[in-house]
Amino acid sequence: MPKLLAYLPCEKVVVEEESKNISVLSILETVNVTLPKGAPAPAHQASIGMAWAIFTLWQKEKGESGEFESKSVLVSPGGELLAETPVARLDFGTNTRQQIINRMASFPIWTPGTCLLKLMVRTPRDAAFRELANVMVAVRYSWA
Repeated sequence: MPKLLAYLPCEKVVVEEESKNISVLSILETVNVTLPKGAPAPAHQASIGMAWAIFTLWQKEKGESGEFESKSVLVSPGGELLAETPVARLDFGTNTRQQIINRMASFPIWTPGTCLLKLMVRTPRDAAFRELANVMVAVRYSWA
């Protein structure tokens, strides 16, 4: 399996057109949700319009075929699936590194607490995905 070099939830990923260099802006550690005073907590399945991205960088190991698939899943503190990216198939070709950028348009907010963003991988030999890495993202409510 290729080596995982970076796995980051962030507000924005910028790819410079000419050099293809990547800039990862504002690593996402906490999503603060401000509700009107006296308002109830968000309903089940509620989300906010918020552009964010998941950046994954891989490096091909010597002799590695690089044939595998990955996806990200966001899981609530109680283990409920909140969001999932499409499955990405890695194809290094002649490159030694490859990145995957998943751009998201909304963020689920119905479960406060520490959520886990999990990187799931599967090789052609595997029937199911397995967790390779995870990152914590907290969802916090405040009333104003």
